[in-house]
Amino acid sequence: MTQQTEGPVTTDGSATIDGPGGTRVPVTPEGPVTTDGPSDTESPVTTEVDGIPTLLAPTSGGGPVVAGLFFRVGAADETLATAGLTHLVEHLALHRHGVSDLHYNGSTAATHTHFVVSGTAEEVVAYLNGVCASLRDLPVERLATEREILRTEQAGRGRGPNHQLPLWRYGARGYGLASYPE
Repeated sequence: MTQQTEGPVTTDGSATIDGPGGTRVPVTPEGPVTTDGPSDTESPVTTEVDGIPTLLAPTSGGGPVVAGLFFRVGAADETLATAGLTHLVEHLALHRHGVSDLHYNGSTAATHTHFVVSGTAEEVVAYLNGVCASLRDLPVERLATEREILRTEQAGRGRGPNHQLPLWRYGARGYGLASYPE
């Protein structure tokens, strides 16, 4: 279901949102309605879809659709005892996608976790739906395998001279956890 901050809802379940220059952009439960021609809007449009703030940014040239899910949770939200949990969840959520020609990835940083994809509109929708489904039902049978993958990633990371600075500044919590292995 599409939520909106303002604008009428039509009887078919679609809605409109404010676009740049006072234009109205139609949105259905499946997403924004687009035309085959080039976009006449150059500015991003913000709306809400199922309670999730959403940014729609036009592209030119008919290239691939690029989309992502961005969560404000990362390593700094963990404790020393749970360090690496967010990264583990990210790996588990992506496992079901397997090897594909589709360009996708996930990443976990201090303050966010991000899933990104580019491809056709259908591929992007399928990927994002798959990530959401995986987050609702993580493949916990893969815990041991993913933990080994995370240990391998950790072993391959360089530890430069500034590696301990977050620990010295923040201690063994929040941003300081970046100085510890996952």
